[in-house]
Amino acid sequence: MYGIKFQNININFVILILYVFWFLILGHKNLFEPFVGDDFHLIREYTSGDLLNVWFGNWDPDNIETVSYRPLSIWYYHLQSVIFGENTFLLSIFINLTQLILILVILTFFKKLNFSNEQIFFLFVFLIFSKIFTTIVAWKTLSPLIFCYINFFLASIYFF
Repeated sequence: MYGIKFQNININFVILILYVFWFLILGHKNLFEPFVGDDFHLIREYTSGDLLNVWFGNWDPDNIETVSYRPLSIWYYHLQSVIFGENTFLLSIFINLTQLILILVILTFFKKLNFSNEQIFFLFVFLIFSKIFTTIVAWKTLSPLIFCYINFFLASIYFF
């Protein structure tokens, strides 16, 4: 049979190389991007009243965004603002690191489901080089989704 033999290859290393390859091609371009659009509006320090009220009302204390219930997003944005301020470079590094953690957690999930190395490799090629993968990292206000995805896959891992 022709092709790559994956039985003796460390798939963790291969996926890490895929991620580094993606970062060198696309990911690094987002490191120096400034805040745009709703980044200014959402990623900021909130008052104690705002942080409390998001549990009982609209997730957006300014009532600019579509009405919904997303209290953890506001808390996540608040913590990002407290930790990184307006330093978008450090925030981008953080978002890329959480994206890498997500990749490792998804890898663990697929291993737990007994996917073969070949299946994992091809799934990750499609995942890492998909448009949504880059979008989630590039659009700073989507960073709470990465945190949610990490928690979803961790819960799934421990469920099985």
